[in-house]
Amino acid sequence: MAKLVHFFFDVDLRCNHRGLLEILKKKKIKITEDDFIVFMNHKRTMVKMLCKGKEALLHWRNENRILDPGVVRHLPKFCDGTSMDVDAAVESHLMEIMSRRPGTKKFKKN
Repeated sequence: MAKLVHFFFDVDLRCNHRGLLEILKKKKIKITEDDFIVFMNHKRTMVKMLCKGKEALLHWRNENRILDPGVVRHLPKFCDGTSMDVDAAVESHLMEIMSRRPGTKKFKKN
């Protein structure tokens, strides 16, 4: 099963695939085929995710939307190695938050 292994916040995401691998090398991090590594910029408007070992680099950017860092742990559930559904991860995160609040109704997905 895919899992989030490392989350790097406040990363300069102007770097490419090789630059992100260099960050992992400096931290002495080795990843396997099933691991996900997520990098987020300081403004929380851009995410890059390494998956499928080191083969796939997925990118999400939206200057008009700030992404809650809590959404990051839901991303592997909504990634198939060629795309990631950030909206589904946001919805999953919000459903989790709402289900933890006492006195609130459980939301059902339409």
